[in-house]
Formats: sequence, structure tokens, C-alpha cells
Amino acid sequence: MGPLHYFLGIQVLRQPTSLVLSQQKYLEDLLRETNMLTSKPCATPMPTAPTLSKAMGSPHPHPEHYRQVLGSLQYLTLTRPDIAFSVNKLAQFMHSPTDIHWQAVKRLLRYLRELLLLVSLSPNGPEPKIVELGIRNNQGDEVSGVKEAIWEEVEKEISGDENASARA
Repeated sequence: MGPLHYFLGIQVLRQPTSLVLSQQKYLEDLLRETNMLTSKPCATPMPTAPTLSKAMGSPHPHPEHYRQVLGSLQYLTLTRPDIAFSVNKLAQFMHSPTDIHWQAVKRLLRYLRELLLLVSLSPNGPEPKIVELGIRNNQGDEVSGVKEAIWEEVEKEISGDENASARA
């Protein structure tokens, strides 16, 4: 069989002391399928106002397409914890999406064009442990600020401790 390189939409890159997991190809395929590959990137996954509701907008003409794209976005949260809140919020409207909800999905896709998130897992020990979290823009430069905020949330999730980031 050989060494693992790509499995279920996740690219696996071996490093001397870790594995790097990336869904960049999966994301590029999703952007291509939704005709968002050449869209203008944006800096945030969702607008802060107005708050989405089920009464906003007119019914989306293809709700099954909305559900399919949202399912793909849910799978993408495996390596992109920064979009988990937005995907969860948009999933609340899967039963009857509107054009406004679809615009929010498109904004999230534009945000995903902006950043590349890599999660490294240590192969040592009984359970995988996140040892590195780096966020890079399209030019490969590390983005500061966002990385620290996401890392704090990941540490809280792993430890189950609300005060985990204070110790880091």
C-alpha cells in the first residue's frame, strides 16, 4: 500500500516529528464546484450584522445545493476550526434556506480563499495531540493574531478546561 498521502479529502504530509494534515485540495475542489475559485477573498467568515434568521430573504431556488455545500463545509471543519461557528450558524437554516443564507455561505467560501490552516498531529503517544497550528495567507505568510485566538480555543477544546489559555 505504501505511505499515506491522501485519504478522504485530507492530504497527509510527513514531517520528521509530526504529520501535517491539510484539506487544501478538498477546499480548492469545493471552491471550483461552487464557482468561487476566482472570487474576491474577504477577511471574516460572517458579517456581525444583521443576524441571520429564517424569515430573511426569499426561498433559495436549489435548497439541495445549499445542503450539499454546507455538508462539505462541515467536513472542512476537521482542519479549519476557525469556521466551526459560522458553519453551525448556517446549518440552522438547512430545512429552508433563503437567498440571504446562500449569500452568507458564499461569504464563508470567500473567507476560506483567504487563509490556509494547517494542523500538525504528533505521531507519538496513545492519542494524537495538536502540536502546531499555523495560519497562512495565499502568499504563505503567517498571519498573527488570528493564530493565537484559534489556538486558545483549540486548547480549551482539547483540555476541557476554560482556563487552559491562561496557562499557555
